[in-house]
Amino acid sequence: MFAFHYFELYNDTSQPLGRLNYSVWFSANADITLPGGDLYKVGPSNFWLTSIEMTAGDTCIAAAKRSWAMNVVLTLGGAEYHFKGEGLLNRHYVVATDAGQEIAVLRPNFQWKSFSFTYEIETNDNYSDLVNPAIILFLIYCCNYITSTSHGGVF
Repeated sequence: MFAFHYFELYNDTSQPLGRLNYSVWFSANADITLPGGDLYKVGPSNFWLTSIEMTAGDTCIAAAKRSWAMNVVLTLGGAEYHFKGEGLLNRHYVVATDAGQEIAVLRPNFQWKSFSFTYEIETNDNYSDLVNPAIILFLIYCCNYITSTSHGGVF
């Protein structure tokens, strides 16, 4: 049994920006908490588990949906982006515009010594949605969700 059920996000000066909490390791449902007390719920939003949403109360803040063509479309701030794994065996994940401009890159790193994951994250400063730590934690959730469900053929 894994002892770690969360991911913590820190800025470049090691200040905590937020936390992604799972009730059990890689559960379909999670919470995102920010230092100011903001709470977001994350989880599947349909029976087929092909759509996930991050909500604050009854408001959808971000969503990800996999189409039948296996493309993942992210909706952030009313705009749609493409979310995809790249490299051999999806070594990293990219959020890109329709024109192919990368706005975020997430590189998962498995730590064998502690049997846990860390992520190296790069974002494009020109996209204001990526300033919100909850959105970055939602992207980490999407990476984890794709990894944990890819063997079952969902999301």
